[in-house]
Amino acid sequence: VTVIGVLPRRFDGLIAGTRVDIVLPLAFDDVLHAPKPYRRHPGAMWLTVMGRLKPNESLNSAKANLRAIQSTIREEADPGHKYLSTFFSPFIFNVESGHAGRSFLKGSYERPLLVLELLVVLLLVLCCANTALLVAAQMATRARELAVRCALGASRSRLFSQVLLEIVFLAVPGLLLAAVIGWFLASRLAGMLGQAGAPVYLQVTPNWVILGFAGGLTVLSALAAGLVPALRASRSDPARSLGRREEAGSTTNFGFWVVPAQVAVSVVLVASALLLGSTFLHLYSEHSGFSRQHLYFADINLETVKLTDAKISQTADDLLEALASRRDMRAAVLSVPPLSDSFSAGHYYSVGRTGTVHSEAQTWVEIVSPGYFPVVGTRIVDGRAFDRSDLNARGICILSRGAADAFFPHATAVSQYIYSDPAHTDLSTACRVVGIAEDARFRSLREAAPPTIYKLASSDNLPRQFTLAVRTLADSDPSQAIRDAVSQASPGAPSPVIYSFSSLVDAHLRKERMLISLSGCFAGAALVLTCIGLFGLLIRSVTQTTREIGIRMALGAGRGAVIVSLMRRAVLQILAGLAAGTILAFATNRTMKSLLYGIEPGSLPTYTVTIIVIVGVVLLTMIVPARRATSIDPIRALRVE
Repeated sequence: VTVIGVLPRRFDGLIAGTRVDIVLPLAFDDVLHAPKPYRRHPGAMWLTVMGRLKPNESLNSAKANLRAIQSTIREEADPGHKYLSTFFSPFIFNVESGHAGRSFLKGSYERPLLVLELLVVLLLVLCCANTALLVAAQMATRARELAVRCALGASRSRLFSQVLLEIVFLAVPGLLLAAVIGWFLASRLAGMLGQAGAPVYLQVTPNWVILGFAGGLTVLSALAAGLVPALRASRSDPARSLGRREEAGSTTNFGFWVVPAQVAVSVVLVASALLLGSTFLHLYSEHSGFSRQHLYFADINLETVKLTDAKISQTADDLLEALASRRDMRAAVLSVPPLSDSFSAGHYYSVGRTGTVHSEAQTWVEIVSPGYFPVVGTRIVDGRAFDRSDLNARGICILSRGAADAFFPHATAVSQYIYSDPAHTDLSTACRVVGIAEDARFRSLREAAPPTIYKLASSDNLPRQFTLAVRTLADSDPSQAIRDAVSQASPGAPSPVIYSFSSLVDAHLRKERMLISLSGCFAGAALVLTCIGLFGLLIRSVTQTTREIGIRMALGAGRGAVIVSLMRRAVLQILAGLAAGTILAFATNRTMKSLLYGIEPGSLPTYTVTIIVIVGVVLLTMIVPARRATSIDPIRALRVE
């Protein structure tokens, strides 16, 4: 191969998340994938077509033109109506902007990222409320200082700008620290998007546009949080501030709306985290049709060794024999691993005893070897599984329970026939059903198991890229044994990608794991900020009313009465926040309905737990201010100025 050019250093390819090192002409498909190149294989879906719009043409006009001729394209591409008219019939031709390449991640993560952005906005509102409360408390402490400066000639605009400038100076260090933490967490977040054995390649580097937007938003949020305290500080009466000591309710009045707002936002964030956490637990505990313990998969790629179909089948047999010689593991071959974002589809037919034809255009086709079902742990519920005596048999298959119900409703499927011929007369395409297996979720844990037909692997149907399923009899890693078997059976083949079924499930739930991790962090941050704000407000209230508390205790008031009088207003604010937050959570969490599984957005137990958690945290926050109030010495309190 002659190198004719070098791409820019920052260009990683056209597909987001996939790194490209070498770009070859399309004609090389005949060499790389010989003797069965992809572009000459009917039904193969592997190309991304890119083009440039003509001058004065828009993207919308290109979409309209393509959809107008899509029926002609389908007819020319698939004149026998074997592929585009069955599984892909619901799909339409479309054009999308390619200025940033093509991203398969966008379809999977667009909705979750929108939900996370909503949670970020709510957390930002909570931070602003907390900052406003703390700044208001600080300004109340400095009321005399500001009054003196105003009496000495400082203008109100100067005091206003001074308060805002102090807030900006406090925000800058936080912004710098957040940029470092954000960069680190972004790298960790990108690492959560990869599949088992195939990490996603995404460049996570500092971007000045993103940093500028985040920095500007941070400064604007800080200024917005300090706006009300700055206005109050600039409008204070110098004579009143110098003539009297600080009023007890100066900060408490400001917190009248801040505390309920903090509690309401906390309810939304905690409820969202609980809903997403329940979704993850439901999916993780969902029965997949596979036994998870000690099950491993190895992706075998024989594309580069240029073997014939018969030799590929022989290589698979050699691998199975090499692994079967070990006493601590069992192995089997399958064509498509489960939960791997792959798909398999075939159009099959059945004829009932009354002559009724049943067809299923989206039947999942799995090519397996004898011993597959015991290895992966999928139970046979009727009939029998494949065994080695079936290797010389032709035309036998096993159906999943869902496929048996679809092809043979209200009848026994075992010993019946399945056809891939639409006329269901060609016996060479027929297969006799010898067993029924439980449903297995090959495509997704969120979706019902697809109707599946299992066929025996042979030289006619085993692909050049297949998967080994290996079950160990002990808690051991079979990776080295699998690599040794592959190097012996096919010395030129690349090293297999090996992963456990547990890691496969973890990778399959990567979106849910990302959501629960981030929403949990947001909920924890919301609780901490709410506690800080409430704690500061109560402590300041105790400090401001020390003399009043001392007088009441000297006149005979009990400790309980003091606590009730101190906490009554805070409790009312918290109850108002809980009510408002519950209503807001009911409204906002409906936007997450498509992300939930096994639980509804309006789940009453979820909101009950949310309220219990927040009330418990708030009560813990009140302990220190309450103890400080009841420990006041009346004699010393009466001397407080």
